[in-house]
Amino acid sequence: MEKTVELLMKNASLLDVELVAGALKQEGIPHFIKEKGPGGIYCGGAIMGADLYVPGECLETAMDIAEDVLFTQPDIRA
Repeated sequence: MEKTVELLMKNASLLDVELVAGALKQEGIPHFIKEKGPGGIYCGGAIMGADLYVPGECLETAMDIAEDVLFTQPDIRA
C-alpha cells in the first residue's frame, strides 16, 4: 500500500497552524508545516499563510482534532 501525504489546512494563519500542530503532536500524529511567501516574517507569522500536511491514514483523525482546536470555545464561566 502506497503512503500518501494529505493537505489538512491551506493558506491558514501561522497561529492557527501552530495550534493545530501542537494538538496533533500531543496525539502522536506526524505532520509538517509549509510556510508560504518569499520567506519573510511579518509580525511573527508567514505573510501569505501556511499549509499543514498529515499522513493520509491520519487525515480523518487530524480533521477532528483541527475542528476541536479551531472551533470549540472553552467554557470560561467560573
